[in-house]
Amino acid sequence: MRAGWLIVALFLSLSFAKDENFFLRVVIDHVGYQTVENLKTAPGSSWWLELGERMLLLGTDVTKSYLHQSNLEFDSVPSGANLNNLFVVQKMCEPLVQPVNARVIIKGHGFTIFQGLENHVYSLEDDKTRTLAFSPNKTLVKQYENDKNYTGVKEEASDTIAKLVGSINAQYWYDQVKALSGFNRYTYGTGIAAAEKYIIEQLYTINPSLDISVAPFNVNQRTGYNIIAKMTGTTTPNDWYIVGAHYDSISQSPTSAAPGAEDNGSGSAAVMEILRIFTAYPPPSTILFIWYSGEEQGLFGSKAHVNSLIQSGNGPKLKLALIMDMIGFTANSRVKALVETYDKFSADVAIFTSSAATYVPRLQMFTSYSPFGSDHMPYLTNGFKSVLVIENDYDKYPAYHRTTDTISYISIDQGKAILELNVAVLARYLGFK
Repeated sequence: MRAGWLIVALFLSLSFAKDENFFLRVVIDHVGYQTVENLKTAPGSSWWLELGERMLLLGTDVTKSYLHQSNLEFDSVPSGANLNNLFVVQKMCEPLVQPVNARVIIKGHGFTIFQGLENHVYSLEDDKTRTLAFSPNKTLVKQYENDKNYTGVKEEASDTIAKLVGSINAQYWYDQVKALSGFNRYTYGTGIAAAEKYIIEQLYTINPSLDISVAPFNVNQRTGYNIIAKMTGTTTPNDWYIVGAHYDSISQSPTSAAPGAEDNGSGSAAVMEILRIFTAYPPPSTILFIWYSGEEQGLFGSKAHVNSLIQSGNGPKLKLALIMDMIGFTANSRVKALVETYDKFSADVAIFTSSAATYVPRLQMFTSYSPFGSDHMPYLTNGFKSVLVIENDYDKYPAYHRTTDTISYISIDQGKAILELNVAVLARYLGFK
């Protein structure tokens, strides 16, 4: 009799036991749109979060079985009882200070998902870091091969745009990155003036008739300078496009050295190379080539330029601000780009992804509608259309803001691929046929 009751009790206990929850980190690198969609409703799962090449699921043993059956690579950690204090920290690059009493659940593409103590408020904030509320069932970063619009089929290429793309001189770009990294471009230092002079000299060498101006602005009671080269359009001069990058740099010891090869000699040199190309192929619309300073202190240069656009009444002329920041590093042999803006400009992001498929098929594309931390932000927050193009491994860069940020980390093919993308995109916006 006792044994009978024991069996019944055990049966009832197993029947009403709650399945244990797990955080499941699933590899979705190039798995395709349908596989990703199926994962969002995986058996036994409660919610999902898409983060580029990986997806985070809150699931059970049932979910694990489904992943095994689907031949998907994953790992898991017990979720614990506290599922109400997940939070997201977005940071331009490492290192990220670990919040006290919080553990990392998943990270990538500048995002880190933490699980903290219940009823504890976490906040990490500075110019390059922000804390966000956790929202399940959301895509933070999308790998384009997993997008519903991805077909893998090229559009019909324009011979003219293909010619523009083919005219890119990657060695020139690389040599300019190397030259710029020879200057200490710390905004508050004396060496940045020499870098400014060097850039202007190079611009006049490329195009002696350029309209070049140097615009001063305030940086914490000091003076910073933007370099602006205006190339007036041949047919629609009142349509303006910006090609910009910050040329200032920083390190852990900026008064002694701040070479900034990747951050952001790579973007600054790319602006120079794009200017060189459109000098040979005059654009129908006006291009403002801008090198900002004061970015590392809080986007001061781009903020100043946005203010000048508004105050001068030229704001309506601006059709797009294309910003490049850290474009020359890859953590492996693959060349990759992350395109970042607000989701209301998704049609513009489609121009980038289709241009990559058509003119730079080796370039792997990622997109994000959580923009943050670079010179596209002052334009976006003031209502202007702006897109940041950055290499996809920027948050893995080992020499970020270090005196070791030198030319040794720069991949010429990585930089060339992003240059090819941006030249193709610009040519399409500008109306080249």
